[in-house]
Amino acid sequence: MKYLERDNKSPFVKGKFVMDILVNAADREKQRLLVEMKRVFAPLDEGPDPDLILPWDNLVQWAERGESEAVVMKRRDLGRIAIHVHQVYRMHTAILIASKSKRPGSSHFTGLPIEERQDRLRKVSKAFASGPLLEDLPTIVDKDQLARYRASYAYKYDAEQKQQHEGWSRFPFNVAMRELCDIKARTLGTHKVVQNSFYERFKLLDRG
Repeated sequence: MKYLERDNKSPFVKGKFVMDILVNAADREKQRLLVEMKRVFAPLDEGPDPDLILPWDNLVQWAERGESEAVVMKRRDLGRIAIHVHQVYRMHTAILIASKSKRPGSSHFTGLPIEERQDRLRKVSKAFASGPLLEDLPTIVDKDQLARYRASYAYKYDAEQKQQHEGWSRFPFNVAMRELCDIKARTLGTHKVVQNSFYERFKLLDRG
């Protein structure tokens, strides 16, 4: 259905339409905020965050230390993690491409209904978290360590793809948001860990 439009030629129309005033005011506020955002974010480096890449880079350096047999095993485990990330990355990309082709009027994944977007992202996130199997990685100690390295490499790999293609991808944050936030929080210094039941009761206080 078409949107209803105000007939400015109607004899019943008197003065400016309140919605036109609100739209114009909102547009002015948007332009003000865009200028402010450019000012705030201008000092930030446009390159990848070194803190998020560091765990993987440290792992690569560690893999080269030790006896030759140990180095071979560690390299093999790193390769398995990398291959898994590549596979899920292609899966993530395929979902975005399919979304564009099925909706001629929409060029973005965000144009899909929220339920469909959530289902697709959950599928990718689940696939990312399901591999590689810990029993296939003899040099990786536990699942937490695996999740940390896997998330770091996902961010690094996405950054490498950015150099070949225009723009960043949401891939690492769609599949490993929690681990990436944990890496950054630990790097920045003092941080606190809380259970979800406690976190849900947090309240923001206005001290202004």
